Amino acid sequence: MNHTERAQHLQTLAHEIRRALTPDTNGQTPITRMTDARNGQPRAARYDTDKVTASGTSDPTARAALQPDPAATDLARFDAALELSRTALTRAADILRQWTPRHPTDLERHRMATTNEPHCESCARTEAAKGIPRWEPPLTTERTTVAGSLTEPAWLCRWCYDHAARTGLRPTVQELEQHHEGRRVRCPHPDRKEQP
Repeated sequence: MNHTERAQHLQTLAHEIRRALTPDTNGQTPITRMTDARNGQPRAARYDTDKVTASGTSDPTARAALQPDPAATDLARFDAALELSRTALTRAADILRQWTPRHPTDLERHRMATTNEPHCESCARTEAAKGIPRWEPPLTTERTTVAGSLTEPAWLCRWCYDHAARTGLRPTVQELEQHHEGRRVRCPHPDRKEQP
């Protein structure tokens, strides 16, 4: 039997068990019948008491404890089998989940879309929302060093490009946050034009 056939067989058995546990027209299931058939259950309604006879005392409690109780045994075996099955099927499902493709989350979709598309690498150091890097369109079609101002070429938006042209450096994360929040940017970098 291959994996698919075994899974189909398990599904058939699960449906059979579920159908059996659906109450019949009298509101009974195999579980209620097993519960009622345990030693001392329905017979307790007869109000058995100790009886003294010529052969000795009748003790219904002791008799119930000493007699085999197939209903209680079957109920315990059924509960144990269900628990064992649940544990095994949970383990099998966990293994399959690790190897099952899933739809990407919104964050993963956003990262994939922006990773493959040119964007301002300077602004991407900040977040547009929790866990989502900021995406700004680049000014140039190729990575740039801003006429040799930067040591490594990068895609830069208009604001970051102008900052690099003016100071020779990319803006700090703090400057970017101030800029994107619409606050006055307090730039610690001196303008290159002001340098002697």
